[in-house]
Amino acid sequence: MLEAVIFDFDGVIIDSPPYYLKHMKKYLHALNTDITDEDINHLVGYPFTQKIQYLNKTYNLNLVREEFVEKTSEEMNKEMNRKIKCPANLKNLLNELQENGTELAIASSNSKNNVMFYLEKFNITEMFSHVVTLDQVGSPKPAPDTYIEVMKRVGKKPEKSVAIEDTIIGVEAAVEAGLKAVAKPNKFTLNHDFSRADLIIKNFEELTVKKLEDLIE
Repeated sequence: MLEAVIFDFDGVIIDSPPYYLKHMKKYLHALNTDITDEDINHLVGYPFTQKIQYLNKTYNLNLVREEFVEKTSEEMNKEMNRKIKCPANLKNLLNELQENGTELAIASSNSKNNVMFYLEKFNITEMFSHVVTLDQVGSPKPAPDTYIEVMKRVGKKPEKSVAIEDTIIGVEAAVEAGLKAVAKPNKFTLNHDFSRADLIIKNFEELTVKKLEDLIE
């Protein structure tokens, strides 16, 4: 029996990468025009701290997390709040999983406040029994800490559970924690090596309870 399905947040529940990257590029290109789109795009999925460390080292910058977030987040959040919608068929899938007796939770590298804001906006907060974010664990993905913690909280067997991720680092984190993994790439991660994923989908319309159950048999 499928015991739990754990959802990543950015790129899975909300299509945030295009907004993050748009406003990140605007800020960074003002500081150093040598920064390439490719360099920024490959940072999708990593927490702010790791993004800043990479950019500081690669481009000899002196970015500070607090200033970086402040300069990029206000306009980005306004645009996201205005434009982002709940993914097609997500609510149907969540309802079907609940009817199936499957526990639902979130394992995210975002902040708890951001995650809860959009869960409430989409009116799906109550569908998830637990929300585990980066500020509650030791190491970010691809370390398995986030999934280890969420599985501890839901009290289900990892080998009977499935994670849904949009990046290779997320898939690696889930697999290392013992879960099966579904990859749902966003447009910036289509070229990631998802060979460790058990299933690759384009959207939630392609995903059913039966397909998820088949992964653990």
